Amino acid sequence: MNLKDIEYIVDSFSDLCGTPMRIYQYNKLVYFHSFIDFPKDPILLEINNILERKDNVGYLTTKDFFNYGFLKHNDFTVVIGPFRLIAPDDSTLSKRALLLELNKEDTDKFIASMKQIASMPLSTVLQSLCMLYFMLNKEKISVKDILINNDESMSFEQEIQEKASDDKMDEQDNSYENNSFIIEQKLNKLVCEGNIIELKNWLTNIPAIRPGILSKDSLRQAKNTFIAAITLVSRSAIKGHMEPKDALALSDLYIQKMEALQSISEISTLQMNMVLDYTEQVAKLKRNQNTSPFLISLNKYIISHLSDAIKSSDICEALFISKSVLFDKIKKETNMTLSEYILSIKIDESKSLLRYTNKSIVAISIYLGFSSQSHFNHTFKKILGITPLQYRNKKTG
Repeated sequence: MNLKDIEYIVDSFSDLCGTPMRIYQYNKLVYFHSFIDFPKDPILLEINNILERKDNVGYLTTKDFFNYGFLKHNDFTVVIGPFRLIAPDDSTLSKRALLLELNKEDTDKFIASMKQIASMPLSTVLQSLCMLYFMLNKEKISVKDILINNDESMSFEQEIQEKASDDKMDEQDNSYENNSFIIEQKLNKLVCEGNIIELKNWLTNIPAIRPGILSKDSLRQAKNTFIAAITLVSRSAIKGHMEPKDALALSDLYIQKMEALQSISEISTLQMNMVLDYTEQVAKLKRNQNTSPFLISLNKYIISHLSDAIKSSDICEALFISKSVLFDKIKKETNMTLSEYILSIKIDESKSLLRYTNKSIVAISIYLGFSSQSHFNHTFKKILGITPLQYRNKKTG
């Protein structure tokens, strides 16, 4: 089948599912179809990983749960995405824009564009890719085949053998049998407190446990253990004042991603990231642990609008209060003006970005809604006494 024929199929399928599609030939983009106009194609963050894959049909899931599906035909690679089971919030999309290093105007356009993409289950797209692959290659492939082939680590058989070996070693040490409850209580406490620093230290030295047998199949056992863990962790996060709907939505996303994995080691890694993710979410909400409901609501609003030039009128509308009440409350509870308080939260976020990412200082300043890099540099130094670059070098040196 030639390029024009593939373009016709791509056009039809993209319009049907409402998701962008692309055609690559010899790893070079030769065709793009989408009813959505992006300032910069979001696939630029993932395309190298996709094109390096050897599978004929497969998928890639990002850390923030955006999915891409792909299939190969001769010298062509067809890619669909991004799509998501649950629509992303503005904060998630702003971070995507940060990674793409978009300016403020393009960030707003990017967020609006991404919100137009239809939400779809991964299984639906994979089933469609199986059909398209058959049309192009006259070869039948199932969703199960895709899931198995998507395992990029050791083989399934190797995982089973290693797990069996680990289980045998566990049986030889009876000391593992009685620490499960203690570990569970410790983990739940750290998540509920949002104590990310102690959690990271604790996880590096966590004692071994032997979970109850939930399935005779080792892979299913790992998945069931994951589900049990995320149930407990999400409840702990809710106790730590995470919104129930947000905690449950995040749980759905993690379980969907976990069910697509076919490697015990990948499931274990995902479980570790899941625990850290929930704890970080709680930590953000507990910036001021003993604050009033007003300040908690204000923090959530600011965090959700980090890329914006936040106006007092917008806050008043969101919190259903007058400007006079807003200014009085913020002064009384923080001893800061509203603008000072907003800046303090943005500077805290910038410290995390400077320490844990390699994004440029100008990209960080745009993401945090500063008018320019010089404005960001000036504000950062005024509050912390050093420049953003000095802070980054100090933390990474």
